[in-house]
Amino acid sequence: MLDGVGRPASWLRLDGGLANDNLVVALERGPRVVLRRFVREPGAARREALLLQRLAGRVPVPEVLGGGEDWLVLSWCEGRRLAEVVGGLSEEEAEALGLQVGAAMAAIHEEVLGEEGHLRVVGDRLVVRPWEEGTWAGYLDGLLAGVAGARLGPERSTRLREVEPPVAPAAALCHADFKPTNLLVEGGRLTAVLDWEFAFSGDPAFDLGQVLRWEDHAPPAFSAGIWRGCGLPGSAWTRALRWDLLNLVGFLDGPDAPVRHRDVLARIDRTLSRLG
Repeated sequence: MLDGVGRPASWLRLDGGLANDNLVVALERGPRVVLRRFVREPGAARREALLLQRLAGRVPVPEVLGGGEDWLVLSWCEGRRLAEVVGGLSEEEAEALGLQVGAAMAAIHEEVLGEEGHLRVVGDRLVVRPWEEGTWAGYLDGLLAGVAGARLGPERSTRLREVEPPVAPAAALCHADFKPTNLLVEGGRLTAVLDWEFAFSGDPAFDLGQVLRWEDHAPPAFSAGIWRGCGLPGSAWTRALRWDLLNLVGFLDGPDAPVRHRDVLARIDRTLSRLG
């Protein structure tokens, strides 16, 4: 029995969860739901629930139907992952969806939680724990000192250390995993923004950098729609590239994956070239 929701009749594990378990559950009575188990950080369940409840009605997100210390029951959202369909869209379809994606991003960034930092739950409120001073340099140095640095080599590592940390005009809520694999679409509509476990308070250009990483996989109108919808100034482009560069370096910090790492290194080289 899922407390307050109903008795499961059957379930199926969903693809795509790298850190948590997501099951689609058919109830004996009622619609399908999603059982989301937080494995990496059990306490993240309460944080994600508060975020979804706070954004409901302004951002397409699942409804929170129940939950506990390390799990949530969410409403089922129809759609396919945008990553699966974006490459086959017409220019008109791509621009329309890009506009919706940008508008959703803008609605997320309207949430101002104070200074930059991690999100924590105190009682029934979301609060910000500020970053430690020098977070960018410290994180980058940590990566370059390990296997990521070895895979990058000395020349790339030097160039990365020369990149100026992006400075946001103001902090706002960031999804922090805002990419087409976490966006559902159906019938030309954006139906859900999923997976909020990494959300923090920081530079809105962080989310922009992640979604624009996919611009090579989509018609040019997709990026144009995002820019129209997100409301960020053109100056955010450089900050977005810098944040995504840090993201890309993080992908090299893990078990050996030659094909993936070759792609990441190529993206890093391209981004460094674009930054000049």
